Amino acid sequence: MDPSLILVKDIVGKEIIFLPILSALPVIVSSVIGIVCLAGGVEGYLIDECKIYERLLLGVAALTLLNPGLVSDIIGLAALVIVYILQKRRVGTQEQAV
Repeated sequence: MDPSLILVKDIVGKEIIFLPILSALPVIVSSVIGIVCLAGGVEGYLIDECKIYERLLLGVAALTLLNPGLVSDIIGLAALVIVYILQKRRVGTQEQAV
């Protein structure tokens, strides 16, 4: 668990040094997106009902987005974008068929 998620920079003795909100904003935003991915993977719905491989991708996206770091955020966002595009295409073809 990264202490920046609760806005803590360091703990020195009994003193807690907090992060400025702008420094913690990227971590908070990626964590919120990760929680949305986790909810989509568990519930099986993002834009449309998820196939099993989409649920797995959303689970991977959630785990990587909840782990602070640029590389993990890029991997998580890439997985989320892939699921989003797959579902958007599927919804588009279903609307054209109707």
